[in-house]
Amino acid sequence: MVKKTKKMLELEERLGESIEVFLRREYCERHRNTVELAEEIGVGSTTINNWMRGCDIEIRTVSEAKSPQGFKKPTKEELHKMYWEKKMSTYEIAEKIGVSITPILRLMRDYEIPLRNSIRISSPQQFTSFLQENPDAASLAAAAAVLPGQEYDLEKIIYELHQERFKDQQQVHELLEANREEVLKLAREGYTNLGKYIGEFNLDSRGIIPVLIAGTLESIPWDRLAPTQQEVFFKMLTSYYSPDFNRDSNSVFADLEEKIAQYNGQDKGLFQRVKEYYREVLNVLVELS
Repeated sequence: MVKKTKKMLELEERLGESIEVFLRREYCERHRNTVELAEEIGVGSTTINNWMRGCDIEIRTVSEAKSPQGFKKPTKEELHKMYWEKKMSTYEIAEKIGVSITPILRLMRDYEIPLRNSIRISSPQQFTSFLQENPDAASLAAAAAVLPGQEYDLEKIIYELHQERFKDQQQVHELLEANREEVLKLAREGYTNLGKYIGEFNLDSRGIIPVLIAGTLESIPWDRLAPTQQEVFFKMLTSYYSPDFNRDSNSVFADLEEKIAQYNGQDKGLFQRVKEYYREVLNVLVELS
């Protein structure tokens, strides 16, 4: 459990039990969501998420949150039947069960269910065709090509979403390194929705970072991302904003408000979460002062 603040201790006294006991009962057993719990006890949902991580409580994905209470993973026989006998794709199985694709692929490895022979990418030409056919991968590849220090995490997401097409993550990295200009060319030609941003901003400008993150998210169904993958984008934004927040928090809040008004969907939700995170940071700073 994270180190308890004065606010946490006061809340536990009001609840009559530890925060961990409360979260495990309400979130895990009763299947309530973090927004409901945050409203009930008077904190932000980001705070709830942080407490849950501190208690080693696994956070559900969006699709898992929509699944019925008491959801159980498929057995090896059930998964094998869907994949091999019914010829369903891993994405179709994930959609049917109500989880992201990553747990399905992990479960298939655990069950030692072999993947059907997919055409593994082995040349730059195949990689280019793959990006043209998969806007999510193309957007992630373009973002990896221009966002300094974020390549590893973005390459990892590409590999995890399309494991059947690559030997390993190292191959994704090598293909991106060797085909960077081709990746950016595809972005500018409209194979992703990042071309307009790449053309509008200097690629060396820090200002392009939140814009590219938002543009990338427009191409990826949020419920296809595992919680750890969703967290990558959150950390990318907080890494971008934190230096400015330390200098002038008001300017950061103003920029976040602008982004929240500008975007829709999961990118809007991400900026709202970042704003809530910095509100919580301010509250902690006030409490410690």
